[in-house]
Amino acid sequence: MDKEDYDFHRVSRFLNKPKTIGGFGYDQVIPAALMFIILMACNSTVLGMILAASWFIGIAKLKKNKGGSYLLILMYWFGTQNFCRTIFNKTPPSVLRFWLN
Repeated sequence: MDKEDYDFHRVSRFLNKPKTIGGFGYDQVIPAALMFIILMACNSTVLGMILAASWFIGIAKLKKNKGGSYLLILMYWFGTQNFCRTIFNKTPPSVLRFWLN
């Protein structure tokens, strides 16, 4: 088996990983950056850094040992039906899915 055959049949080991920015999940980076930018625009830079860092660390501790898409799963199961229909448009609402099992 030569190198070309090996590369063709190889499966990426990162298929189950969520999309990241600099190695951190979107649910950590984007809200923290938005908090910092909004509070920096309001002349509260130190408060923005503190809140962004606490969000970043808090989400990391919450997701520890639970997988990268843990927050999305929580939003799916415990979010409202309208919210689930907007974000998870290809899956049935969690209320109906409970009865499909």
